Amino acid sequence: MTQRRELTIFERGLHKGQHGASDISRILKIPRETCRDVIKRYCEEGLTEPTPRSGRPPLLTEHEERTLIRTVRGDRQESLQQLTAKFNDLSLTPISVNQ
Repeated sequence: MTQRRELTIFERGLHKGQHGASDISRILKIPRETCRDVIKRYCEEGLTEPTPRSGRPPLLTEHEERTLIRTVRGDRQESLQQLTAKFNDLSLTPISVNQ
């Protein structure tokens, strides 16, 4: 799998400025095919931002992360097992000690 570089809003805006894929690739020194693919996706689907990438979803929500941080900072002398039990009482997502 090759590494792909996302184009900035400026780079995508060159197309609206009546520049073709060849002109854009020459100006920005990127492959013409990359420019062509981005322009095609914009014209067909109206997408200017890259689509979300797949990957492992986060284990905790932002709220749960803040709760975990607050729990740990509350009493720094508590053991991991005590922190785990306290967090599981407060949270919807159960966590466990992985040893």
